[in-house]
Amino acid sequence: NIRIRNVATIGGNLAHGDYQSDPPTVLVGLDAGVELMRRNAKRQIKIADFLRGSYETALEPDELVAAILIPPAANLKGAYIKFTTGSSEERPCAGIAVLAKMENGACRSLSLVVGAVSPRPVRIDKAEELARGQRLDVKLMEQIATEASRAVDPIDDLRGSADYKRHLVRVLVPRALSIVAQS
Repeated sequence: NIRIRNVATIGGNLAHGDYQSDPPTVLVGLDAGVELMRRNAKRQIKIADFLRGSYETALEPDELVAAILIPPAANLKGAYIKFTTGSSEERPCAGIAVLAKMENGACRSLSLVVGAVSPRPVRIDKAEELARGQRLDVKLMEQIATEASRAVDPIDDLRGSADYKRHLVRVLVPRALSIVAQS
């Protein structure tokens, strides 16, 4: 929301470990990491491993997030879409990050991550396999959406039931895929 955007940091957002947050979903899709620092040491960990569950991270009590490490992403097309329930916080009920390298109309590589439906972002590996080397047509997008809705393990919360969130994933994935297919 506007208050958070004006005073918060992405590092603080990650350290908080809120599963209903936008940045972690995209950062997992980018295969990003964090550098954690303590008094006499530093360590690096992938964000996918750093986020362990709802409000749970790999951050030790004496550590802080010192840096976010994003690998180079040349020729990457991306989309992030979310569905909110209309609260003033703009927190997603479901968020979908799609990052793809397209070449001559075919998908060379794909990263599909579903966030906010379960305690941590879920990368849909099977969807990535399905898309590799293929044109992202309507039939393939529907197949990927079906796989994504099967792969997630949604939780019930104030923003929706697990069944509702699974349905949102099924609806939102093709929308996100069509953005990268058309760009």
